Amino acid sequence: MHPRSFFMSSTNQRYTPLQIALHWFTLLLFVALYASVLAHESFGRDDPMRANLMRLHMSLGILSAMVLVVRLAAKFTGPRLAPEPGPAWMQKIAQLGHLGLYVLMFGLPITGMLFTTLSGRPPAFFGLPLPALLPENKELGGAIKEVHEVLATLGYFLVGLHAAAALYHHHVLKDGVLARMLPGRRA
Repeated sequence: MHPRSFFMSSTNQRYTPLQIALHWFTLLLFVALYASVLAHESFGRDDPMRANLMRLHMSLGILSAMVLVVRLAAKFTGPRLAPEPGPAWMQKIAQLGHLGLYVLMFGLPITGMLFTTLSGRPPAFFGLPLPALLPENKELGGAIKEVHEVLATLGYFLVGLHAAAALYHHHVLKDGVLARMLPGRRA
């Protein structure tokens, strides 16, 4: 594969290989983020594994924010895809769903970092200490934690609806929407 072809699509019918890779990497990050926070709850407060899983969760959250920046750059500098045929209402729902996912991808890391910092815990990225940008304020930190948890719960539904819509397009409508985001040479 020519290096330029990783960033640019030869057609406006498929996402670029970079966009495809970032999409599926984001999914893996989401799975790891949700798994780490769910797994941490199965350990007692004094168990070091609980704290290790939360440190992993925080690091993956920071990584997801970094990936989001690259995704947005690839989205706005890459080729625009031709819209799939279909009713305008379906395209509008897809746009709203994507907007919701981007709000989620932006809001979760931001609220996570804010409530961690405000709660007086020093943030770190895979063991590398990061500066606390705000002074400790446990009350505000607790309120932002609630927002973080609501967004995370909303994430289950948005990601689930996104996956269901992709499968509906693929198996019922057979319109190629899912194939545009699959790796490999699918039409």
